[in-house]
Amino acid sequence: MHKTKITRRAAFIAGAGIAGMMMIGNAMAQSDADALGGPEAAASLDALYQQAISNGENKVVVYGGLAKAYKGVFDAFQARYPEIEVQTQIVFGAALFARIGQEFTSDQHVADIVHVGATAMVPLLNADQIEPYAPEIAKVDPYWVGPDNAFVFSSLNVSGYFYNTDLVSDADRPTSWGELVGPDWTGKVGISDPTNPGGTAELFTTLMYGGVMTDDYLGKLKANDTKIDADWAPLVQTVLTGQRAVGVGPVYGMVNTAIQKGAPLKYNFPLDDANVLLPIGFAIIKNAPDMAAAKLLASWVFTPEAQALIGAAGFYGTQEGDLGTPEGLPPLSKVPNIVELPVLTERAGMQNAAREELTRLLK
Repeated sequence: MHKTKITRRAAFIAGAGIAGMMMIGNAMAQSDADALGGPEAAASLDALYQQAISNGENKVVVYGGLAKAYKGVFDAFQARYPEIEVQTQIVFGAALFARIGQEFTSDQHVADIVHVGATAMVPLLNADQIEPYAPEIAKVDPYWVGPDNAFVFSSLNVSGYFYNTDLVSDADRPTSWGELVGPDWTGKVGISDPTNPGGTAELFTTLMYGGVMTDDYLGKLKANDTKIDADWAPLVQTVLTGQRAVGVGPVYGMVNTAIQKGAPLKYNFPLDDANVLLPIGFAIIKNAPDMAAAKLLASWVFTPEAQALIGAAGFYGTQEGDLGTPEGLPPLSKVPNIVELPVLTERAGMQNAAREELTRLLK
């Protein structure tokens, strides 16, 4: 019988190879753990994943209006947790409230999560339709945590104004809200109608309660021949076609989408006097059919890998450490003069009151 003789050199090489593979494996595991916020966070997330699989949960259904913007984020979640498919349904505003209400009335629940801003989140909470859940791995400013830890906002939408670079140079652009109502900008400013519910109304509400947009300021804005468009999309076209040089209202992500397609636009942020960031988060619906999968997604969005993708999508991430920053903008910790409404849970009521005042002053 032939016996193969193993030399010391061969044994050393084989051992070194095994050790090398173990080192590579350990390094990959460590890299994965780092992407998820460390070993403890990774283990916590894996436990939710295994629970979802054990429960037969192979999907998580998300209602909201940001499915397209968050495609890269959701794709990465599915790559990380391949047994769970993210199914999105674009529904927001009154239609969202009606859909959720119907599901509660019929006791036929489809939605696991809503991905919305504060003005939609709070009414759902007040209607007792939110399952309280604050992920352990979320480390954010306490302001971005809902009442009684019902939810945690994971991202912030940049809200302000932009300009047409063919009409306005960087050197000549307005650098503050105060400058925007000066005589140099008469007939050059357009706004998305702030009397309609939505992001522009929330922007104006925040600046009004923050003392930036006073009655005098809004009077000057109207007197300056400011053009009011019904929504964000037509306003972007107004600025693109040169009808106005500056547009107020559309969030950074929407304008950046046009910029990526070659539009001669630039978002003006941060400003010298006041900056507004609109919170967005994932809240779990009570009686969600895929509860463990929903908790997994609502937790994973606070990981370093998810926060980086949120930044790439055009939003600031809220997790400490400036992990998510939109392209071309400074880290969140470097943004000066952030104006916030005094009480998170009163945003909807404040916006309704502000819209009535805006109707009186601008229409």
